[in-house]
Amino acid sequence: MAKSDVPLLFGRWAAHTNNFVYVFGGNIPFNRIQQISKFLLAPFPEGSLAPVGGWSRVLLSGVPTSDDDGNIFSEETLEAALRRNPILEKIQFVMAPRWLLRPEEITSKYTSLTFSVARAPNRA
Repeated sequence: MAKSDVPLLFGRWAAHTNNFVYVFGGNIPFNRIQQISKFLLAPFPEGSLAPVGGWSRVLLSGVPTSDDDGNIFSEETLEAALRRNPILEKIQFVMAPRWLLRPEEITSKYTSLTFSVARAPNRA
């Protein structure tokens, strides 16, 4: 059996997401990983591969919590609002935007939210 030039170290479920993360040893070009996508995606028929160079967690403070009627904004509404920002419209969320508090615990007009985004891999 020939030694693979794509050393897969392990795979794991990412916390707080429905993403499965494969970890490879070394600096493997994404186009080389795509060549074996048939095998990597076999357990995930609806899946796709996306290169990431890690992720960054973001914390936003002072975010309005509700509409004029006092209805707390849903996580879907938070993501839609963030995507209206041209910088975030095409970003890959690793963890969807969510309030730091559970919605039923929010009593203020402003609070904090958090989300995580994938960083693009180095192309050097």
